Amino acid sequence: MTAQRSAELPAEDLSRLAELHGVATSYQPSADRTVTASATALTRALAALGVDASTPGAVGAALAARERELRERLLPPTVVCWSGDAPEALAALPSGTRLHIETEQGETRAAADRLPPGVHRLTATAPDGRTAHSHLVVAPACLPAPSGRSYGLLVQLYSLLSRRSWGMGDLGDLAELAAWAGRALGAGFVQVNPLHAAVPGPPADPSLPPSPPLSRPRAPAGRGRPRVRVRRGPRARAGAAGAGRAAA
Repeated sequence: MTAQRSAELPAEDLSRLAELHGVATSYQPSADRTVTASATALTRALAALGVDASTPGAVGAALAARERELRERLLPPTVVCWSGDAPEALAALPSGTRLHIETEQGETRAAADRLPPGVHRLTATAPDGRTAHSHLVVAPACLPAPSGRSYGLLVQLYSLLSRRSWGMGDLGDLAELAAWAGRALGAGFVQVNPLHAAVPGPPADPSLPPSPPLSRPRAPAGRGRPRVRVRRGPRARAGAAGAGRAAA
């Protein structure tokens, strides 16, 4: 670990508070080196999440509140399971808890067994009146095998641009491309660059590019995202038009 002044190292309570809010307290730029996040970095990261950690007293209060919240919470924000398996998080629910599941396919269920793959909406109501809402993601064990040989398109998501995109990759545009390719061209698939983490953890493969997929920002799918309107003068519009002709 690199040498850091003791004043920069976070106190144990601050590190614990950061971990409970999902903030990393260290990172490894290489396999033989670990860098501990400074107290200032953790405090600012927590502030961005709406957590006051500006003083030791604030840290203590926030830590107690977070531990109580997690202890009393029925479900995490997202529950994931394989198709055909019961979600493990449901086993910890109090006896007598009622479930209400709205599936992605439009069905309503009162139990989590034999759910179809998809992103479903789960509501759990405990006997004491507590209620929790969670996304229930059911992943298939494998994708269906193709019926025969086919052809498709290869696209780098960050190069797939539409008039509404943010210019850094848009999953909504990808869905429209896939639908159009299948409907109009008879394509059987659309292949994209990796969108997930390069590896589940260290050590990282040195042959991988210096910017793993998750280190690059990417806009989510959907038309309901926030938009920023930029007013362009004649010079800016002329430059954009020239760039579009060059790209074409």
